[in-house]
Amino acid sequence: MKNLGLKFTALFLAIVIWMAVATYRRAQEEIILSVPLELRDQPQGMEIVALSSTMVNVRVRGSQALLRTLTPSDVKLVVDVNREWAASGEAKKERVLTVKFEKEMVFTHLKGLQVTDFLPPLVQLTMEKRVKAHLDVKPNLDLQLKSGFRIASYHVTPKSVQVEGPESLMRGRKYVETDLVQRRNLEGNLEIATAVRLWHNRVVLLEPKENRFTVSLRVERAPKEESDKNHP
Repeated sequence: MKNLGLKFTALFLAIVIWMAVATYRRAQEEIILSVPLELRDQPQGMEIVALSSTMVNVRVRGSQALLRTLTPSDVKLVVDVNREWAASGEAKKERVLTVKFEKEMVFTHLKGLQVTDFLPPLVQLTMEKRVKAHLDVKPNLDLQLKSGFRIASYHVTPKSVQVEGPESLMRGRKYVETDLVQRRNLEGNLEIATAVRLWHNRVVLLEPKENRFTVSLRVERAPKEESDKNHP
């Protein structure tokens, strides 16, 4: 009888535990949040030039009350690029870093929220070296002179810059242009403040520190023969 009582007690406890677990599971629900991918700590001297996805669907589980008020801003998916790159091995040769999402990459201030899945399950980042280059500055001029005048000379100050950018964007570059300088009916010397126009937002100006340049024009009267030839 003693053993029978113990068996009934064990069965009763098992039923209670099963009912508690079943009730807990029924109270839990899952939803999918579309979360922006946050990239931190790029490796020194490298830059991300492309990635396969900027948004990730994160499947989370929690109580009905918790999920009812949940928004994408409550969940952050963060990839430490520097750490992943350091551990990437062969990826450094191909310069394509593949990162598989892990639950530890998800940060939230909400208690009781569980991450169950990611879609897509990974992201691929294309990496490039950042390189520096010294380039000449070429003034971009659209000038119209008054009859009887010509441009004797022109120059831009400073005459060169140092820029930095991803290797593919820097390849083959010999010069950088200023913003368009337009003037009409010129008849005298002129100094015009302008700036250089970088060809991509990933390219940055290192030297000079400020994007301030001056185009200097020296205008003189054209010889009569040249003036008559240009203006019959």
